[in-house]
Amino acid sequence: MPQRARHFAPRAGTPSARTAGLVIGVFMSTFGAAAFASPSLIDDDVARCQQDPRFIVGGAAIGDCLLEISETVDTEISARLTEGAARYCLDEDRSDYLRSQEDWEVYRTRLCDLVQRSPDNTPSWINGAACRLELGRQRLTSLIYTNEYGNARCAPGMRPPP
Repeated sequence: MPQRARHFAPRAGTPSARTAGLVIGVFMSTFGAAAFASPSLIDDDVARCQQDPRFIVGGAAIGDCLLEISETVDTEISARLTEGAARYCLDEDRSDYLRSQEDWEVYRTRLCDLVQRSPDNTPSWINGAACRLELGRQRLTSLIYTNEYGNARCAPGMRPPP
């Protein structure tokens, strides 16, 4: 078996190895390590919740803890939205930017409520909370990317409103 894996893996210094390294490097610098580490983040959060005396009882309290972490992420999302909306000169662009958040909130609520009520027990409560947290982190990553790489349409001499 090790022989087979070695056969298919690109050798260091070969063009395919350099290309693979470049692709991974670009992806990591664009989206950050969190793009790869996301599932373990929830596991780490659950472990921290289990150590927190307020949630040590476990069970549904773990879901409450995850929701508390999610609220922190939501606060950061709000800050990034304010920052991002301020970049746009045209009312239509600002409106579209903010509307995307409204649409995302509807999406997250529907999806995570579905997880939570299927079958509407303690594990599904925890899974619903994890869903909200995970989707919140994904949204935050998306906003950071959009704010950094999105270019506002401004006429020459036009500036975003203060």
